[in-house]
Amino acid sequence: PAVMRLRAYIIRGLNISGVNRSGYGNPYLYFHLGHRAVRLEGYKQMATVEPRYFRTEEHDFSFPEEALLEVGLLDWVDGASDPRIGSTFIDLEDRWYSPKFQEYLKAGKVPIEYRPLASDEQQISKGSLEMWVEVLDAQDATDVPVSTLYQPPPVEVEIRIVIWTVREISRKLCVDEYGEERPSIDCLARCAIDCRNYVGQQLKEQETDIHHQADTDAEFNWRFVFPRVQVTRGIGLDCFVQLSLWESYTLRRPTLLCESLVDMKNYCKRVANHKTMLQIESEIALTSKQLAEQTARDAEEYGAAQQRKDEEDDDDDDDDKSDDDNTWAKNHPQKAAGKDANPPAALMKVLVQVLPQTEASQSDNKVGLGRDPPNQNPPLPYPSTGRNWQATLPHVAGAIDGVISAYSSGRRCFKCLVVLLLLALPIVLLHVVKGDNGCPYIMASCADASTCAACNLCRSPAEQVSRFCYYSAFGTGDGTCAGQKSKRDVCNLKLDATSCAVPPTPPGSTTQALLLAVCQNPMLPQQTVLAQGGGGAAKDGASKR
Repeated sequence: PAVMRLRAYIIRGLNISGVNRSGYGNPYLYFHLGHRAVRLEGYKQMATVEPRYFRTEEHDFSFPEEALLEVGLLDWVDGASDPRIGSTFIDLEDRWYSPKFQEYLKAGKVPIEYRPLASDEQQISKGSLEMWVEVLDAQDATDVPVSTLYQPPPVEVEIRIVIWTVREISRKLCVDEYGEERPSIDCLARCAIDCRNYVGQQLKEQETDIHHQADTDAEFNWRFVFPRVQVTRGIGLDCFVQLSLWESYTLRRPTLLCESLVDMKNYCKRVANHKTMLQIESEIALTSKQLAEQTARDAEEYGAAQQRKDEEDDDDDDDDKSDDDNTWAKNHPQKAAGKDANPPAALMKVLVQVLPQTEASQSDNKVGLGRDPPNQNPPLPYPSTGRNWQATLPHVAGAIDGVISAYSSGRRCFKCLVVLLLLALPIVLLHVVKGDNGCPYIMASCADASTCAACNLCRSPAEQVSRFCYYSAFGTGDGTCAGQKSKRDVCNLKLDATSCAVPPTPPGSTTQALLLAVCQNPMLPQQTVLAQGGGGAAKDGASKR
């Protein structure tokens, strides 16, 4: 028998069904050629329906005894025998004696085949293998080089989405805890990407700033950027973008109002293949399951009420009933169209841009998130509504408008002025009229013995009384007179003093010892007293003479 050389090139599997119920398997290749079997368990692909192998198998075989080749996939199972997914058989003898195959082989252009994989148990296709085979004479095989299989590199694209405005927000979504519709809400928009091939540095979920006091329309002018979405030729791409509208609160998390899911797969593949930017501007309808259920309930209630009315009104003819049915259909188009009709909860105007990453990374094409620089392609203006202080602080704005309105209305202006004067007069008097301690009534004095005994002992009588005053509502004797450095220096207390209390005097101790224990300069109170006493004696002597 002749010795032949087989080269089998396995590129990938397509729509491979796993043995388990989930449909996803862990497929790996196996070959049977004659009495030889090869299992490539080390090249298994986990949990996939499109395994990629790019594998070349080369074997010598006896011709024509070993001319039947079996190629198949096994489903890897941890700790158990691996069941067979499916296989395909190739008669190598037919290939060798085919004149057309010999022409392809000599030209080096053997066509790629898509071999269906059949299962013995179910006799149905379990997917297919993208592959081709070469049959060569073993002596001449060295003259024919082996074709190199390599996986094509991924092409990266960047997704940019600009949210301009949201209009016709359903008022049925803007309800309070009692179910009553509110006149306005604070809302924000979010954009999230769901894509396994997204490897960018930006967050997968991004959100806009808050539009305050939105009634039925909201303005954002906000850009979302998702760079480095990898698109590989021959590999399936699942890429979705979720656009949603949320109600924002001050003290709790936002709640979802409505949303929409956009499939970006075809856009990304088109840009990756043609290397040109794709730009689409459209108005997307946002839906809400809660709104759809509420609309269905309202339609059912209306239909039941209309049916009862028709049953009671036996005198109406068929034409009148037909008119009633038409009126009901006009008032409830969602219910008339079918139970699954989902009315739009809002309409979001967006701009979608998909461009190659190489083009997006150029300096003149770079953009920032939101309205951050570089703000270009297109430039996003600051919203003209929902961002001023009146919208951010509606209660304060209402109070100021009330004051302005009262001021501009003559008699109310005079009343407000009188009220303000009556409120301000007691405050002014408390700061002007002084009490027995020499300080205004609203203030206390550190020089008072009842407030700070240590300061009363160590202070200099020559100091101004106003330097010992402090607001009693904002401090105590210990915290202010002994705790603050400025008051401690005025009171002549020690630098480490923390209390206004004077330590008890032991029996037999002198005043000088007490001053040394409490005062920063123990001679200051005595010098002041002696000076004052000497002055008094001099005056007495002069009067006697």
